[in-house]
Amino acid sequence: MLNPVAMSIIANDLTEPCERARAIGVWGGVVGISLGFGPIVGGVLVETVGWRSIFWINIPVASPRSPSTPDPSPSRGRRGPGGWMPLISCCW
Repeated sequence: MLNPVAMSIIANDLTEPCERARAIGVWGGVVGISLGFGPIVGGVLVETVGWRSIFWINIPVASPRSPSTPDPSPSRGRRGPGGWMPLISCCW
């Protein structure tokens, strides 16, 4: 469900072909790495710490990026959540 959403965001926000190609490449690389390492890391966490640890792993992954998340496209007048809101809503 997230793949079409991610691709539509890339297609709508990035208008230059070179910039769009780079974003699609980065997105594909991250998805590929996630598909490879996600089950391994999840299995290790569940076996060593417990099943609840798979939810807590998202906090250190999202924390460094959340405070510096910019408004996605201020020139178009849209307002994104940005800042700490995505992290707070995940923990709520």
